[in-house]
Amino acid sequence: MTIRSKNRRFGRLAVIMLSILLVIAFIAATSPQSAAAAPCKFKHKVKAGETLISIANLYQTDWQEIAEANDLKEPYAVTVDQVLCIPDGKAPGTDLDSDVDTDADADGTEPKLTGVPAFMHVLVVVENFPKNKVYNVRIGDGSSGNPNSNFYKIGRLKTDKKGDFEGYFRTPTELHVTRKLVVCLKDPFTDKTYCSDYENPFDYVMSAYYSCAKPGR
Repeated sequence: MTIRSKNRRFGRLAVIMLSILLVIAFIAATSPQSAAAAPCKFKHKVKAGETLISIANLYQTDWQEIAEANDLKEPYAVTVDQVLCIPDGKAPGTDLDSDVDTDADADGTEPKLTGVPAFMHVLVVVENFPKNKVYNVRIGDGSSGNPNSNFYKIGRLKTDKKGDFEGYFRTPTELHVTRKLVVCLKDPFTDKTYCSDYENPFDYVMSAYYSCAKPGR
């Protein structure tokens, strides 16, 4: 094989390789971005004890979006010091007021917490709170403005995609004869608390029972 033929062969190979590289570059440029390559609104370094759900609650976003953005598969485990891409949500510690429309008073979407008497239970109704957010449910004696109220944790709730929740929680035995009660939601990450007063119907039942049980009645 002469030097000229070798040069021609090398030139053809170079053209073929260059064409292949151009095709690969074109496909990469025109193909949609993968979920893992999606832009990150925040970067989070995983701490001990954190889970995907707790991190999602911290940023007030959906854990499935975080899993997709980081290409996490079942069982969706995260490790300490792992850096996660948070594609959406709010900065940790953001107040509840910032999660609600600025025209809340006009369109009736202000956040609302209601405790409804349910005889040894309380019906907790949450409206227009942050979406997919976990709160500790606490109940105490007295009123929400009383710093000396005794509080008991009675469970947890998670708001839905609209920021709403409705469910029953059992009233602790210690509060069965307390007339004025307060139900509160406590953010487990910021300790911010939202409370609503309500009347305990069990106290009225017990008062009527003891009144009727007196001699001569």
